[in-house]
Formats: sequence, structure tokens, C-alpha cells
Amino acid sequence: MNKVQTTLLAFVAIAAGSASAVRAGEPHGPYGTFDWTGAYAGLQAGYSWSSARYSDDTYLSEANPEGFIGGGYIGYNYQLPSRLVLGIEADIVGSGMDGSDGQRYLDDPSVSIAGVELEMETRWSAAVRGRIGYAYGRYLPYIAGGVSFTDYEFRWIDHVNATVPFKREQSRTGWNIGTGVEYAANDWVIVRAEYRYTDFGTDHFPNDFAGPYSKMELQTHDLRLGVGVKF
Repeated sequence: MNKVQTTLLAFVAIAAGSASAVRAGEPHGPYGTFDWTGAYAGLQAGYSWSSARYSDDTYLSEANPEGFIGGGYIGYNYQLPSRLVLGIEADIVGSGMDGSDGQRYLDDPSVSIAGVELEMETRWSAAVRGRIGYAYGRYLPYIAGGVSFTDYEFRWIDHVNATVPFKREQSRTGWNIGTGVEYAANDWVIVRAEYRYTDFGTDHFPNDFAGPYSKMELQTHDLRLGVGVKF
């Protein structure tokens, strides 16, 4: 079982377990059993994996960083009489994502260049998203989407000559979409489980090491768990 599968199983188990959280008091509000209107803030952690594809006129490499992420979020919800919940949220996470791949020929990816490797790491990501959900008492399933930001670095490593012939650090902006569910354990504490897809597009750049027309494409997938406080 690989790391992504293990994380997914843990994610499902913890999300299911959160539904049986101890209740400290009965939630109340004008709409059903809980009023989701208000500001909130929380902490989140999870696992992220990616599709990161470098290519130029001759070569390609897919470093595909993955790793644990953790950070915080803050937002505001407004619940309508129809039980629709509209919201806006901002979040940021630090990232331990990294990965590597050999330098391979674009025309025949099964053939690689001996001693040359692409290493890549993602340091952080952030997002501002709109949310829409439907309140079922203590439960709030929702979808969310918006704009994302990240910072990553990749470098070619020449192990034969012990050199780094090319390195690039880049900040990127992209878009995201995701879905999740929140559960109000009591009047103040809200737990959540979420999946998010983010597309950071394609970064085009000159590269004297491998070719004049180089590009890096990056998409990420996140599984996140969070616990927050409603004000």
C-alpha cells in the first residue's frame, strides 16, 4: 500500500470518527439546530500529491512532489433562511512536498540520461475561496473554489560532475476547486474533512542547460482535516 492510499484510509477513518465527537452543549440557532452564520478560524493538516511535468525540445521529467502539509484557515459564513450557507475563506499551509525523476528523452521516455536527475520541492501554498453549502443541522456539506498561490523550486542535478547546472524558484498563481463536509461538535468547535484539486498552469522559461523552450506544468491534489472555532 503506497503513502497516498494509506493517507486516504486514515482521512476517511478520521472524518467518520469526527461525526461521533463529544457534544458539549446543544447547538442552537434560527435555522434548524445550528446557525452557521459567523466568523471562524482553525488549523488544518493533510497530505498532498502532484503531477509536475517538466519538458523542453528534447527531454522530459516528472518529479511529482508529494508530502504532508499543515497550516491554518480563517473565514466567514452566512446562512440563508433556505439553509444555503454562503462563505469566503482564506488559508495557508507549509509544505513538505518533494520528489525527483531522471532526465528522459521526450521521443522515448523509457530511455533516461545516466547521472542526471530533476529534484523538485514545494514550500507553501495559499488560497482564497468562495464556498457554498447546505446545512443539515450540525452537518454542512459544501463545495468551494477560488484562486491559489504557491512557491516551488526545481533543479537539475548532474551526479557525474557533482554540479547543479540549472535551478529555478518560481511563485505561481492558479485556480482550485474542492468539496468537503463540516460537523459542529458543539456551539464553537467545528471539524472538517476536505478534498481539493489545484491547477497552477504552465510556467514557460528559457533554459540554457536543456533547451531554449522549457516548461513546467503543476497540478496538486490535497486531502485535508481541520478543526476550527466559530466566533
